Amino acid sequence: MGLLSELPPPPPGRSGWPWDSEFPAEGYENTEAWPKLSIVTPTFNQADYIEETIRSILLQNYPNLEYIIIDGKSTDETPEIIKKYDRWITFWISEKDSGQSEAINKGMDRVTGDVVNWINSDDYLEPNALFNIARAFQEQPEVHMAASKSRKFGEGIEDQIVPRDQSHVSDEDFLFNFWYMQPSCFWKTSVFKSLFPLNEELHYCMDTDLFVRYFLTHGRDHLSSIDHVTVNFRMHESGKSISSQLGFNEERLKIDQSLLAAGLRGKKSSSDQNPELLDYTCSVELDAQGLQQSFDKKWSEWQSDPSKKYLTVAEYAGWYHQYSQMRHYSWQAILANPLKPINWRYFIRAVRKSFS
Repeated sequence: MGLLSELPPPPPGRSGWPWDSEFPAEGYENTEAWPKLSIVTPTFNQADYIEETIRSILLQNYPNLEYIIIDGKSTDETPEIIKKYDRWITFWISEKDSGQSEAINKGMDRVTGDVVNWINSDDYLEPNALFNIARAFQEQPEVHMAASKSRKFGEGIEDQIVPRDQSHVSDEDFLFNFWYMQPSCFWKTSVFKSLFPLNEELHYCMDTDLFVRYFLTHGRDHLSSIDHVTVNFRMHESGKSISSQLGFNEERLKIDQSLLAAGLRGKKSSSDQNPELLDYTCSVELDAQGLQQSFDKKWSEWQSDPSKKYLTVAEYAGWYHQYSQMRHYSWQAILANPLKPINWRYFIRAVRKSFS
């Protein structure tokens, strides 16, 4: 018997997954020992979305689930929504924190499962997500991380399924272009804890930092790819993925500079070379020339052209039809480099789209 009949009724007008349907509990009956899965949801003022997140996790009907929610003292209805589901949540708390990284660290301090991940409070799982994740770890005990596909979606945005196939990509390119979405990557807890805690000085790319530290130590040999979509990653104007893209890029550049330094220096710490870099040490064998080429291919224009960092954000905003932000950042690009024609083209397009 599933949880659907026990959970609070969905809000008026909500139907479909995960409002009035569930993954059948009977789907787990053929296996006696399912690994304990621990999920942490960090949240702050996400009342518009968090109930969908919670229901998508609980209505997996997974038989060995530990679910923890860490709220940063929300001032909207988030705490009240969480309270509705208190009976089915292993632990939750609402108190001030310094941001998402601290909230995740608080939750991870409490996990006791075999497999772990965090799911943000504006994303939600597919109906069979935990079944497929658990199967991957059951069938491949040597796996450190099981990574599935994700669906990026949002109002007025064409759905995207990521990642693209990376089986043919060199290790050097892979490190600088890791395309798996964090919510779709579940970790063996013992491996995750060896990388713990998340860097609380990083507010946007703490997940990329985690991935880089892992792959510099272990490479790709213990990664399992799941050919299913398990998570829906929501793009919206108030989400960090769009509104703070400039911050994302600046943190990612710092991570990649640190990665490059560590890869070129072998087993010596990148921060020994430059204290402003992150403290990475490379234990896997990488091709120094290939690593430098991969870095330059990604960042050379961004570093040489002062307008590139703004145009990158404008382009990103345009993909997701956020034309006010596209207009703002393309104008910043013009101010940084008024002689670059593409900066003007983006600005003119954004103005036209804003008023059409």
